[in-house]
Amino acid sequence: MFRKANRNGAREHTDGSGRQGMPTIIGADFRVKGDISCEGDIQLEGTVDGNVKSLRLTVGESGAVHGDVNAESVRVQGKIVGTIRAKSVELAGSGHVTGDILHETLTVDNGAFLNGHCRRLTAAEILAEAEARDRAKDKVEDAKTEDKKPEEKKDIKADLLVVSGGR
Repeated sequence: MFRKANRNGAREHTDGSGRQGMPTIIGADFRVKGDISCEGDIQLEGTVDGNVKSLRLTVGESGAVHGDVNAESVRVQGKIVGTIRAKSVELAGSGHVTGDILHETLTVDNGAFLNGHCRRLTAAEILAEAEARDRAKDKVEDAKTEDKKPEEKKDIKADLLVVSGGR
């Protein structure tokens, strides 16, 4: 999220609306199976088996994401297996990423692990790519929904000729 200096020069944490806020904290003993979407900050110490979308994401040393990450900024101290799309990405010395990183700025501390491709993009390109991916995902979900709809009853007229053989 955003940080602004107060009168004393200290940084205050605010949510996207400008109000002072707290990050959503997912504890080390918490495991999520499915996608997470948050309009604010997420501090992840647990495990997420799914995609994560937030304004800012911090994956703590005990945290893990097995899926794609979309955020304004991402700090990785734990593990991410999947594609990271963010304006700003920071890999701490304890960070472990297996997957591609699409970024505007990238910081890699000594000791960080990265197995994947890094591609610098502008913020607009990252946003456009994320929107295209979301539209494609929506189409797939719509197709799945169409397959699950009960079939409509149709009046079908057929000409049948029944022939029975007798002995």
